[in-house]
Amino acid sequence: MRKLYPTFVVAICSLVAVTSSHSPARATAPLALPPITDPDGRLGMCFVYHDDPDWHTLAVNAGARTNRWQLSWFDVEATDSTFDFSVYEDEVSTDVASGLEINAILMGTPDWAATSGSRFAPRIHAEHKTPPWAFFAFEWTSTSASPPRNLDLPWNDPANYWGRFVYNTVSHFKDSVQYWEMWNEPDYSYFWTGTADQYYQLLKVGYQAAKAADPDCTVLFGAPMLYGDDGAFFEQVLALIRDDPTAPDNNYYFDVIPMHLYADSAQLYDNVEWLRWRLSLYDRPGSHDLENKPVWVNEMGVRIWGEPPGPDYRVEWSATPEEQANYVIQGIANGLAARAERLFFFRLHDADMSDAYGLVRNDKSLRPAYDAYQVAATYLSDPLWVSRVPSGPNVRVSLWGTPRGKVSVLWNTSPATSTYTLTAVLDSATVVDKRGQPQTITPVNGNYTFILSPATATLVSDPSVYTIGGDPLIVIEADTTPPTSTVATLPEVVGSAAFTVSWSGDDGQSAVWNYDVQVRDGSAGEWTTWQSWTTATSATYEGQDGHTYYFRSRARDLAGNEEAYPPGDGDAHTTVVLTRTLHYSVVSLYADMEGNGVRDGDDYSLDGVTMTFYDSSGQEAVPSHLGSSWEFTTTVRVGETYTFHATKRKFFPTQSTLTIPAGVQTLDAGPYDVALLPAPYEALLPLVLKNFTP
Repeated sequence: MRKLYPTFVVAICSLVAVTSSHSPARATAPLALPPITDPDGRLGMCFVYHDDPDWHTLAVNAGARTNRWQLSWFDVEATDSTFDFSVYEDEVSTDVASGLEINAILMGTPDWAATSGSRFAPRIHAEHKTPPWAFFAFEWTSTSASPPRNLDLPWNDPANYWGRFVYNTVSHFKDSVQYWEMWNEPDYSYFWTGTADQYYQLLKVGYQAAKAADPDCTVLFGAPMLYGDDGAFFEQVLALIRDDPTAPDNNYYFDVIPMHLYADSAQLYDNVEWLRWRLSLYDRPGSHDLENKPVWVNEMGVRIWGEPPGPDYRVEWSATPEEQANYVIQGIANGLAARAERLFFFRLHDADMSDAYGLVRNDKSLRPAYDAYQVAATYLSDPLWVSRVPSGPNVRVSLWGTPRGKVSVLWNTSPATSTYTLTAVLDSATVVDKRGQPQTITPVNGNYTFILSPATATLVSDPSVYTIGGDPLIVIEADTTPPTSTVATLPEVVGSAAFTVSWSGDDGQSAVWNYDVQVRDGSAGEWTTWQSWTTATSATYEGQDGHTYYFRSRARDLAGNEEAYPPGDGDAHTTVVLTRTLHYSVVSLYADMEGNGVRDGDDYSLDGVTMTFYDSSGQEAVPSHLGSSWEFTTTVRVGETYTFHATKRKFFPTQSTLTIPAGVQTLDAGPYDVALLPAPYEALLPLVLKNFTP
């Protein structure tokens, strides 16, 4: 896992660093792109302030659809048992009216409920990245960071103050607030002075109280900072979850695991993957419940140097305004490739911070990163799936099957200009830069070739480390039409457990890439995937006797468009029939005196004929019979050849074969009139019989 360092450390280091970096030129003015009206809802922002309606307009026009902010316990219940929600009514109403969902952070112990800390220390606020100087100078912690009293009581005990606060708050706002986060960065002692055990108890109580108030709400684990202790606190909580017998029945006491990632755009991929790996290590045997939890990055960002309120020289883990714009697109692309469900930028504007993190300046002028956020909200939207392919110094993140077609994001992570070759899907494409400016291009010999600008954002402590790539390019190949496919018609029945299923497809633009084929066992069965992402067009299926199998296919084209499976019974079906009922009838046997196979002239009926019905191994399928006729019903194997054999003294033996076809109905064989040829000399008959092999 890559590491970031706490803000206070890098701030101190930057004051004594000797660097040749100089202030960058003022960034090119943003282009004021049109408002984003149809984003997919994945993107949000942290701390869109409620003191001026312009902030909400800017956030929504950028494409954000969630606002994450702190709902402080010390504001709602400043006095024990007295709840005052009016302080947040306007904030909630403003967000809802603006079209923003709310990720509310429940945190901030009131003085009367605290178990430690000073009521004179500044209260904790998640929107500030740098704690007060007294926190570092004197380890002066606030009561608002303290574990609350009576946390070990049942969540619904009136004396469990945290449980009571969460239940009342969620109940009050449940029609407006969807997402409730249980504290902010509890692994950072500025925000939480308790232990991992105490935080897990706070999470358990909060989860149960929130779900009791609103079963449909989403409860977030308090996003850990992780880099301060290499994840040790977080893993202590995971170990407690693993060892808690009540956790599985309560969804492990959280619905979503968020994380906070800053400054290095690659971390949006690397660290999300790291987080899933660490979650998997605490899954119970045979379970993937923790590993499969949705991951949000509900803080991402990078502080700026070169313009106020940031410093005028590069400091550790910082970026110019242009590099910040690169970070936005690269970070969101990497997060999508890592399957992060939501991505929130910290923050819309700088507000009262001593650092510049905002997409927008305090005077409401736009930084280049605002354009980049709009570009990401426009083009990095609604993919069916996302892939990430590093190639030398370059990275390609491809979004497949979007409403705009195949979208590829390209950038260079090295300090030297690089070349990237992209195989063309169509005969033209649109390239969009980080400011949203489009250009139409055509391939040469089936390829697009791009010159990618170098990375410039480095660490002060190690200038060979580049934390943000060069200017990204977005390539849109606008095939949005799914291909078509079908499974070829199958016979009504097949007589073998193994049978061939074939399928084919067609695409009018970028060509079929691969197929998925599903099978359903019986009319009431569930569809299951049999062939996945296969380029083959046929395969052998192994079934069971008496089962009816239904098949359906979907195709995927080179732009990632994916056909929907057909409804109902799919494309084709067949029934495996390995045995069936045979009704066999011999109505008479006669001496064929003329040997013409026709009963006429001197021919006469025979009695006392020995008749046998053999299977393919020479075993009797039914007991042999002696008489002048024979009729029987038995079960036979489909595809097998059976032999009827008749013998009588003074006659040549006769036989006929029957191969059993597939079918579900009784197979009627006969009625037969069987002819036996008289033997010229009775003495020859024993010799004939001796050498006869059925």
